[in-house]
Amino acid sequence: MQIDVKALLVKGKEKESFSFSYTAPEKLIDIPLVKIDGDVKVFGDVDIVSVKKAYIDATVSYCLKGACSLCGGRAEVPVTAELNELFVDSKEEDDAYTFEKGVIDLTKAVNDAIIMSAPIQVLCRENCKGICRKCGQNLNDGNCGCE
Repeated sequence: MQIDVKALLVKGKEKESFSFSYTAPEKLIDIPLVKIDGDVKVFGDVDIVSVKKAYIDATVSYCLKGACSLCGGRAEVPVTAELNELFVDSKEEDDAYTFEKGVIDLTKAVNDAIIMSAPIQVLCRENCKGICRKCGQNLNDGNCGCE
C-alpha cells in the first residue's frame, strides 16, 4: 500500500485517488474467536502539498466474522473507518505519520485505523440475549425457565 509522492509530482499531479486490498495481520483483532474475514479495502485520495508533505483522506472497510461475544452463535459485522492523516518526510516532524524517499507506506496508518475502529465485541444481532448463566441455553432461541 504505497503511494509514490515524487512520481505523482513529476507527472504534475497534486491530487490522486487510490484503492488497495490488504491482508491485515490477525493480531490486530483481539476479540476471542473473531477474525477479519477476507481483505481490508482501502480507498481514498492523496492531496500532495509538497514532496515532503501530503494528506491522506481514505476509507478503510473490513468485515469481522466469528463467534458472537454473548451467545457464541455465528456473527458477521461490517466495519468502516475513516483515515484522515497528515504524512510528512521523516526528517520534518514527528507528530504525524512519516514517509521516506518520497514514498508513503499506508500500512501503519491502516493498521492503526483497524485497531481504533474494531468493536470490543461482535454480536450475532443487535439485541442478542446471550446464554443463561445457569443452564447455558441460548436465550435467543427462547426462555429457558430458570429464575
